[in-house]
Amino acid sequence: MKFRAFIAVEMGELSGLVRFHSELRGLEPAVKVVDLHNLHVTLKFLGDTEEDLVPKLGEIMQAACNGIAPLTVRLHGSGTFPPKGNARVVWVGLEGAEPLAMIASKLDGPLQKLGFEPEGRAFKPHLTLARVKVPSSSNQARGMAERYAISEFGSVNVNSILLKKSVLGPKGPTYTTVLTSPLTSQ
Repeated sequence: MKFRAFIAVEMGELSGLVRFHSELRGLEPAVKVVDLHNLHVTLKFLGDTEEDLVPKLGEIMQAACNGIAPLTVRLHGSGTFPPKGNARVVWVGLEGAEPLAMIASKLDGPLQKLGFEPEGRAFKPHLTLARVKVPSSSNQARGMAERYAISEFGSVNVNSILLKKSVLGPKGPTYTTVLTSPLTSQ
């Protein structure tokens, strides 16, 4: 049986993001804001994944975490993707996230051997806060991101990466943790 999956780091509910998040909510439904309890950094989107691959995915995730010590990531600044033209994503920047980029890189080769396509671009650590659904709202979303471009939103301790199951529903996705792989400095 298949399930929709991704590998991520959970951010938890960040009180420093509440105001920015609330302002973005004012643009709904043209802008779809990620619920505060669902905030995460995606290291690798897998898509439809066979359940019998879960043990092998756990091995790959643990190997990618070996040699990476737990870390603290600072949430600082915001912007949009793409940086010019119609904004499609409003993001918050992550400082000190280089180890997450290393983990994402270490996941690609082994996952490709299981049939998961590698990313076509370099991993850029960020936290997706909203997706712009209606292009005419792009300028408003970009303007909000520019207002918070140098803001501090707090920090998060990262001790593990997670294999998450995503079930899409009328009120948005529901995520459950399938596997946890701790970061280990050994």
